[in-house]
Amino acid sequence: MKFVSAYLAVAGVLLALDAVWVTFLARDLYAGHLGALFADQMRLLIAAFYLVVLTVGIVVLAVEPAVKAGDARRSMKLGALVGLVVFASVDLVSLAASQGLPPSLAVVDGMWDVVLGAVAARVGYAAVV
Repeated sequence: MKFVSAYLAVAGVLLALDAVWVTFLARDLYAGHLGALFADQMRLLIAAFYLVVLTVGIVVLAVEPAVKAGDARRSMKLGALVGLVVFASVDLVSLAASQGLPPSLAVVDGMWDVVLGAVAARVGYAAVV
């Protein structure tokens, strides 16, 4: 029960920041590079599943170890690492397996994943301690 607040905090941060990112900040970037592959409407069920999986990953792999160590900076480092894994599993595989995906888009998306993971983990840490 100790980490319920972390799950809620991390999910809230991911939902809020990614919604702003995809809806306002990077929408034109993705649409411009992905063209017809970029969906007009977000597939909410898939997005919700992603949110749950990423939330669990950040809490288990970043927040819990940092809380046990009593180290807020560790939460950010481990959260950034989770973001890097997300980047590698999505963007690098996409670059390897598809044609026309510009490396610059993958780099921007990867930087976002790292920042998002670090921020979400730090907020999750703060919700517990």
